[in-house]
Amino acid sequence: MKPLRDGEKALRKLRTMTAADTAPVLSDEEILDLFDECRIADVWTPGTVVRPGQVIVPTVPTGWSYNVAPWRDRDGDVGGITGTTEPRWPLDPRWPSWEPTEVTDGTVRFVIHKAEIMGLWDLQSAAHNGWMLKAAKTSSMYAVGTEAGNMHPEQVHAQCLAMARTFSPLRIS
Repeated sequence: MKPLRDGEKALRKLRTMTAADTAPVLSDEEILDLFDECRIADVWTPGTVVRPGQVIVPTVPTGWSYNVAPWRDRDGDVGGITGTTEPRWPLDPRWPSWEPTEVTDGTVRFVIHKAEIMGLWDLQSAAHNGWMLKAAKTSSMYAVGTEAGNMHPEQVHAQCLAMARTFSPLRIS
């Protein structure tokens, strides 16, 4: 499976996963907030301010993601700025080789984080949070009729919670 790096495609997928246009509807702003909150990595770009712990993936996949290593400059500022050209990324640290497991780029030190992630966003968690938001919106709903085919607020709430469980993040204890 190819890692998902296309923001527009990922956003469309999130809209589908949350049935955003089906009542209770998620607004464009709510979907964008969910999308922004689920970002787990960024693609390397030149001259960019990064923060310690931030996960970066190369512009051309290497099979690995990289962490910005923590550091402080003389003024006590934390973070750094990437260089003007993309570094030669270190590769798999598990194989004996002369390959380093870290690289300096501009004022940033990157260390191998883990095998490349399957996208820049955690859409599973975003969808879970979207369905929980939809469930919360049902609290202001009330039953209006008794015709067949109508869903009562309790049913809508239960359905939203069931969908949220479908997208619950895997928890290992």
